Amino acid sequence: MSIRLNSSVGMLFGVGKKQQERLAQLELVTVGDLVFNFPRRYEDFSSTVAIRDLKEGLKQTVRGSLWQVREVNSRRGLRMLTATLIDGTGVVKLTWFNQSYLKDSLVDGAEIIVSGQVTRYREALTYTNPAFELVKTDADNPDVVHVGRIVPIYAETAGITSKWLRRVIHTALPLIEDQIVDRLPEALRREQNLMDTATAVRQMHFPDDQKLLNAARRRFGFEELFYWQLKSLLTKKAWQDQGKAMTFTIDKDILRRFTDQLPFALTNAQKRAIRELLLDMEKPMPMARLLEGDVGAGKTLVAAMGLVNAVANGAQAALMAPTEILAEQHFQGLSRLLASFDFTVGLLTSGKCLVAGRDTQLSLLGMREEGEAAGVRVTRAQSLQLLTEGKIHLVIGTHSLIQRDVHFHNLGFVVIDEQHRFGVQQRTELAQKSGNPDLLVMTATPIPRSLALRPVPASSVCPLPPPDVMP
Repeated sequence: MSIRLNSSVGMLFGVGKKQQERLAQLELVTVGDLVFNFPRRYEDFSSTVAIRDLKEGLKQTVRGSLWQVREVNSRRGLRMLTATLIDGTGVVKLTWFNQSYLKDSLVDGAEIIVSGQVTRYREALTYTNPAFELVKTDADNPDVVHVGRIVPIYAETAGITSKWLRRVIHTALPLIEDQIVDRLPEALRREQNLMDTATAVRQMHFPDDQKLLNAARRRFGFEELFYWQLKSLLTKKAWQDQGKAMTFTIDKDILRRFTDQLPFALTNAQKRAIRELLLDMEKPMPMARLLEGDVGAGKTLVAAMGLVNAVANGAQAALMAPTEILAEQHFQGLSRLLASFDFTVGLLTSGKCLVAGRDTQLSLLGMREEGEAAGVRVTRAQSLQLLTEGKIHLVIGTHSLIQRDVHFHNLGFVVIDEQHRFGVQQRTELAQKSGNPDLLVMTATPIPRSLALRPVPASSVCPLPPPDVMP
């Protein structure tokens, strides 16, 4: 029966039922799983040296003939197999502990290749429990697997060693190499100077040299990033295709009024970010932007330009912060900056609900908060009613904004501050409160999950390749 990529590992020579169960613990069930299970690291034993050139403390490889192979007892009662290796330039001692079974293959006169760390014992250079491989007498260039080359080291479990995995994978590769399909277009491979998949798989397991190993790593590194980038682009297109409730125009007059009252001039970086933000707001698809900047770099001011422009267009805007203290700071700061505008700003947290604005009727809702620079305290029910009716134009809050009882009249722009403090789903729950608002997330410490700014239906997402294509 022929071996296929989806064949059980139990079909490979030397893989019994017990080993099959142990491989399953490493999630290696099929032959494809096995050959795409790449090494965790490598030991470079590719350079063979003469015995006279051995250096204590280095990992080196030598080739020679065995002499005086003996089995003896150590002072501690351990069984030792000792031998001397000679190559015409010198001698080196070899010792294996508790491996008596090796005496059947290690006999006087046998030619072997030995790799390991060179130590010194009683003034003599020594290898202790070295890796070795017998050299066939009829082969000038033996196809060694465990020594004399760049040796792969795999993730292991009880009963599954790297040496055993090397032997099984070395047996499996010739059986399935012609079945490995290269999913990258040939034109792309030529353009990027990428190795084909089958060759890259072999070089990952048994590299001929460091240059080819690097080329194989580059191939799979490129492929992994390529698929993730493709997935990200298709995800982006999917949510853009969902459409948008409103298209904003840039209200230059209000934005100029807002910036003219600032006690400082905008930096070039802030101007560039604001320009890109406003241009995105003009587009007929929902925005999803990540604004990165150090603490104190002025990210909130950039976001405020988007918030102001959204409200000037008749939409509601929301800013969500991870803590009540930060939410209150944003509320007090933006309330002061917007004091001369006909905007109503609200604060919604688990412990406090405030509103601030020029509308004198707001004072009837409650009493001014003692010690507050701005804002009138209201009940949560009053705050939620004002949001639903659209009378709060800009709301600032914490996780309270994503509670089920929070509803908006026409939410058009959402800002998430310190986005790394929220999960992807938490960020998008606010954005999904009303249609498809523009979304801006801010952080000083971006993380990989920032790529997933908002979820889309599973059918719209590009799937990653199956295991027989990518590790």
